[in-house]
Amino acid sequence: MIIQTVYEVLDFGNGKRNDGRRCAVHDSCPDRVAGLFGSQVRTLLEQSGFTTVEMLHSKANTICCGSGGQLSHFRPDLVDELVEQRHAEFQQTDADILAGYCMSCVLKYDAMLPSIPVTHALNLLLELEPDYSGVKERARRMFERPDGEKLWEEVMAD
Repeated sequence: MIIQTVYEVLDFGNGKRNDGRRCAVHDSCPDRVAGLFGSQVRTLLEQSGFTTVEMLHSKANTICCGSGGQLSHFRPDLVDELVEQRHAEFQQTDADILAGYCMSCVLKYDAMLPSIPVTHALNLLLELEPDYSGVKERARRMFERPDGEKLWEEVMAD
């Protein structure tokens, strides 16, 4: 069996979807060391006409967004510091967009950094406008349906 990433399977074409915008890519914690998703995202963004720029901490040295390990619940003060540091690093790049490929990271930055455009890389590659408003409420409602408990069990199954 061969496992491929969405970035290998979908045909994004090599069209120019960009009007000169610069993207700073935030690497997610699970991909920091291997860098598989990060390298694929950067390559596809560049093939689509975006310029990718690196923040001070990128790739294997990326700073966590604060979503991992329930940090938001146990150390919200630390999360605020991490997000503020990331914000400062983003501003130093002169990038137009902060792009992520982990939805948790994207949602964290979208909620905590309203002054900068944050999006999932797939939104850029597929030319879809991001709309993260009410995403947690929509997810909660999924599990309130009559089959919600069964859905939850499926999600949590190994």
